Amino acid sequence: MGKRKKGYKRSDLTRKCVQSLRKQGWWADTVERWCGPITRDYLGIADVLALRPGPEVLLVQVTSYGNEWTRVDKLIDGEKEMFEMVAGLLHGGIQIEVWGYKSYNRGVRRIALWNEEGTVGATEVEYYQ
Repeated sequence: MGKRKKGYKRSDLTRKCVQSLRKQGWWADTVERWCGPITRDYLGIADVLALRPGPEVLLVQVTSYGNEWTRVDKLIDGEKEMFEMVAGLLHGGIQIEVWGYKSYNRGVRRIALWNEEGTVGATEVEYYQ
């Protein structure tokens, strides 16, 4: 009987995101915190913080493929305080993206949030395998 393939753990996806960003020239690291058996996202938004000269700042929410838009909805259609924080960060030039990973190195979908004249939205910017 063959072994059953298992999906990625959340920490594996976060590690993949950090590695990918570093290959693209970003200084990146995990910023989520473990509180017992659960994790808490940085500012309730991000698992990864990335910086690069320019200056550029990127916050990334990492999830599994298919759950990206649920995370986007949490950020822009959820609580008023969350929406205001996201809008303020975007207005201040900080980039926010949601990355959804498929299992077994089959790709990642990137969704970028944007703020234009007080309206916050999201657009799929890239999918690659």
